[in-house]
Amino acid sequence: AFLILGFSLAAVLKVTQGSSTVAMIVGSGMVAAILGDASLGFNPVYVATAVGSGSLVGSWMNDSGFWIFAKMGGLTEAEALKTWTPLLMIMGIAGFLMSILLSQVLPLVSSRKIFDTDQATELSGSSALLNAEPGFNFACLF
Repeated sequence: AFLILGFSLAAVLKVTQGSSTVAMIVGSGMVAAILGDASLGFNPVYVATAVGSGSLVGSWMNDSGFWIFAKMGGLTEAEALKTWTPLLMIMGIAGFLMSILLSQVLPLVSSRKIFDTDQATELSGSSALLNAEPGFNFACLF
């Protein structure tokens, strides 16, 4: 459900205002706020890829990439709408389907916490050595 939400939200944002970057940033922020500490059953990176895929959908005349493609390719607006827009639609949907597939086949669920203040003493001063916030567990990143 969160994958569909992320994809749909980013796609709506992209169509309405035209920028993939803004659609990704705003969409991921909104989905992250909705997710909170929810248990997904898969790695949250799949939600990010669904949002990124949604930001590809709906490229038309309010998208700067549309105009770059059209003018650099010597295409009319109609020709660009017939080629560029369907191409990005296919890319977005393919990325979304791949996100769904991989979230089920390869969920990459980890029981490790990135921020674990209980293990701060076990890090033997590495947080001070690396000038990080106390309690940040760098061991889980490797």
